[in-house]
Amino acid sequence: MPMETTVTIAGNLGTDPSLMRTENGPSRAYFRVAVTPRVRHPEKGWVDSPTTTWYSVTCWRALADHAKASLRKGDPVFVHGRMRSDTWTDQNGVVHETLAVEATCVGHDLSRGVSRFFRASQPSEEAPVMETDREASLAESEQAVVELSREELERLERDEDDDRLLGVG
Repeated sequence: MPMETTVTIAGNLGTDPSLMRTENGPSRAYFRVAVTPRVRHPEKGWVDSPTTTWYSVTCWRALADHAKASLRKGDPVFVHGRMRSDTWTDQNGVVHETLAVEATCVGHDLSRGVSRFFRASQPSEEAPVMETDREASLAESEQAVVELSREELERLERDEDDDRLLGVG
């Protein structure tokens, strides 16, 4: 049995996910998550701790594509994956350490807001390699619109009507 540390963190995205694609390799997304614990103050009740811990998160393949399409800076998220500590020495000889998570699951924290889930379709064999994150994001959005069926559009319209009645969104 391999020895590894798995963690689940709850925090806020500190950056938009950046997506890198290569012609022959898998997609990789990278983003940072800030975790600021709440502590009980005797007079003020629950307050944010003065200390924030930052985690670097990497996602691979479909999870990377979905993270790029779904997450934005500031979103409250849960990240589950393998934890590691990366160290390096900068040009001034100072040693730095980063807490890193290779994510296996990422999702919005629904205790702090609402989210909609759309099942992803299988990518085609001829999917083009995008030059920039913006091109990839626009192409994904266009493809998602094309793939929506009439039934899905009707369901979304009903859901939006329900949201208006409930005062959500």
